Amino acid sequence: MKRLIGAIWILMLLLAGCGDPDDPTRENDFVLLTAITIQSVNPQIAAGTSNQFFAIGNFSGEFTRDITDAATWQVAAGNEGVLQFTDTAGLANGKAAGLADITASLNGISGALTGFVVSDAIIQQLTVTPATASVAKGRRQQFNAQGLFGLPPDSFTQDLTGSVTWEATPSGVATINAAGLAQSVAVGDADINATFANTYGTKSGTAGFAVTPAVFDRVEVSPATVTLPPGETHPFTATAFMSDDTEQTSATFTWSSSDTGVATISATGVATAVAAGSTNITASTGGGSGAAALTVGTLQSIEISAASNTVQIGGELQLIATGKYSGNVSRVITSQVNWNRVPTNAATIDANGLFKGSLTGPVTVTATLNGISGTKEITVTQ
Repeated sequence: MKRLIGAIWILMLLLAGCGDPDDPTRENDFVLLTAITIQSVNPQIAAGTSNQFFAIGNFSGEFTRDITDAATWQVAAGNEGVLQFTDTAGLANGKAAGLADITASLNGISGALTGFVVSDAIIQQLTVTPATASVAKGRRQQFNAQGLFGLPPDSFTQDLTGSVTWEATPSGVATINAAGLAQSVAVGDADINATFANTYGTKSGTAGFAVTPAVFDRVEVSPATVTLPPGETHPFTATAFMSDDTEQTSATFTWSSSDTGVATISATGVATAVAAGSTNITASTGGGSGAAALTVGTLQSIEISAASNTVQIGGELQLIATGKYSGNVSRVITSQVNWNRVPTNAATIDANGLFKGSLTGPVTVTATLNGISGTKEITVTQ
């Protein structure tokens, strides 16, 4: 039997290591890294620009995986003036014209890329794309910059989005960050300008950016998640937002529950828990919809509490039954449970949990609901 279990375990490990060998993000728990290949976004770059390198690990010929973030990146001694890594994730800056050899290492395995070219070619043209763009107020637009360097037949193009200086004018209409992501601010027209400058030359490019009035964007339902016991109600609210995050005050909503067996929802957004389970509460308007998650918990235990554990004959003691539901929800269910006591002639308990002592001695009180019970001992004294 032990041999059989061992064989099954080994088979499970082997199967866990199988899969699509071309999936670079595949998880690896035990297959050894045997080789690293370095890839580059650009075959060469201009001095004063950046380049992203990637390390692809080969795991025993079974599959490959991107290990860029895990690898240690280095430029060969003597090449530091040509290329320099700016972080541990394979991003490097071209410092000056020349050739650089780089390595990526992990777990004692290294890969190399030799003779990477940092060029002193002069920039001839800078193009910003898209040439024109239009978005609603509050929304964003990504712009990219591409540079043409050198003269034919040795010219080459390079993505310079992260290497240029971006500017949006007027800033009251739009702003733009260092990565070329423009944010609309107010309705109007703006120019998006990109400027590249290094030791060998300077070029600029421009694109047009139109900001149009805000449009419907989304519906948010609050609260986003609710857990209720069966029979309880809870109100939801919905708000429609425009693309600039202002509220669309004229919106009206239609409410629905994806599972009415779990919970229903009224026309005004009040949900009623019906039975244990989960449902989505959705508010819809002309532009779209939003949803919240409602869970109806399962009763797991009942606790009985009272101001005292003793009561005199003829005296009264209020008992409280608290239901503990899944989802860490507690509710007072005193009037919902069935009350009982042993011995029955020692006390009475009404439907609201009011205990009256009749005979001296201990009385075991039980509260039951949906097959779940809780108990407590009350002592009746003289």
